[in-house]
Amino acid sequence: MLLESRVDTSSTVPFDRVAQTYDSTRDLPAEVMTPIIDCMQDMLVGCATMLDVGVGTGRFALPLGEKGLQVIGVDISVPMMQKAKSKGLRDLVRGDARILPFQNHKFDAVLLVHLLHLVDDWIRIVHEVGRASSKLVMAVISTPWGNPIRHDYLKLREEMGRPLKRLNQAEKDLSLLVPPNQIRHAIEHYLNEERRDCNRISRSGRLRNIMGPTQGPSPENYRKTEIEVWSERLFQ
Repeated sequence: MLLESRVDTSSTVPFDRVAQTYDSTRDLPAEVMTPIIDCMQDMLVGCATMLDVGVGTGRFALPLGEKGLQVIGVDISVPMMQKAKSKGLRDLVRGDARILPFQNHKFDAVLLVHLLHLVDDWIRIVHEVGRASSKLVMAVISTPWGNPIRHDYLKLREEMGRPLKRLNQAEKDLSLLVPPNQIRHAIEHYLNEERRDCNRISRSGRLRNIMGPTQGPSPENYRKTEIEVWSERLFQ
C-alpha cells in the first residue's frame, strides 16, 4: 500500500535519482546492523507502533517490522519508497515530514535517521514528530572519529559568511540542543567495505584489528553508533 498526501518539495534534498543505488552506499553488514536493531528493540519495549519519518528504502523499518513492530514509513520520495516496497515493506505513505498526515499521538514511537541535516526548517519537523508520537522519539546517531572532511567544509562556509542553516550533524546536533532521556551505545564499526572484512567489533565497542599496526583506522570510515531516545513531550 502506497498512499499520498500533500507534500512540499522546496528546501529539501531530492533522493529520487539515487533510489536504485542508495543501499549500495548505505548498507551495513549483518554483524553491524544486528546489534543496532537489537539495541533499538530493547529501547522500544512497550511500543507496538512506529512511524519511520524519512523511511527511504526501508533500511530500519524492515528489520524492526520483522521483530514484530508495526512500522509505517513516510517519505517525500516515491522512487525510494518503491525500492522499500520491492523489499517487502507494505505500509508506506508519501508525505512531508513538516506536515505529517497523521493524527496527534497516532504512534507509540517515531524514528528519525539522518534526516534533519537535509532541510532548512528542521524545527517544524521536530515539532511534528513530537505531535505524532505518544511515547517517544528515537534517533540512530553515527559519529565519526577524528575530524572528517565535512567538518572542514562547514567551517570554511562559515568563514566565507555562507553557513548552512541546518542541523549539519543531523540528529546529533538535536541531542546537543535537547538532551535525550536515554542514550545507549550500539556498536563501533567501519564504513569501508575492505575494513569490514578485516575487522570485527564487539557490541561493547572493543576492536579486534587483524590488519596489523601499520594500517590503523581511518577517522573518515570509523563510526560510533548510538541510539538516543527523547520523550515526545520535549518536542511539543
